[in-house]
Amino acid sequence: MAMAWFGLHLEDDVLRGLVPVVAAIVGTLLASDLYLLRSKDQVTLKQFAHGILGLLLGTAVFHVTIVLFGAPVVELWMQTLLLAVLISSCTTMPLAIYLGCAPRKWLDLLLELRMGDTQELYLACSTIGAMLGAYIGALPIPLDWDRPWQQWPLTCLYGTLFGHAVGILVRFVIGATTSFAAKSTKKD
Repeated sequence: MAMAWFGLHLEDDVLRGLVPVVAAIVGTLLASDLYLLRSKDQVTLKQFAHGILGLLLGTAVFHVTIVLFGAPVVELWMQTLLLAVLISSCTTMPLAIYLGCAPRKWLDLLLELRMGDTQELYLACSTIGAMLGAYIGALPIPLDWDRPWQQWPLTCLYGTLFGHAVGILVRFVIGATTSFAAKSTKKD
């Protein structure tokens, strides 16, 4: 019931529906990332500041990138900005919370897949999943079905959240199989 109302609300008035949805998701992700990605080396306030900085800078970069990929520049700029905020909250914000503002660490993790611990595995899987989800979510937009769920940026938003969730699931599967393999080799 809640999903049907929620989905209809988003599709009926995208802008009015996206603002509270994105705000709730960003707040939830910020709180959960601060809890899950606690660092022994950094103070929580410093991690919070890094997270906000990562969110703001990531939003700017993603907004420009989304526009360069063909999003409306003027007409639907607020929807594009909200999508950029959502993508940033799933990608750059957790990276900034855990790794700080060190671009070399980000590149090592995301491009070279150098993961030192389970938190870095979580970051890599969820970030890559969210990015792929957003990109794949754009595929149904140009189809001429004129369905309410095809409105900009709903499919990208759904794809981002689905990809983020799949990335988290992949992290748990990799973690479980690695743990299982480590236990079975100790027995032998």
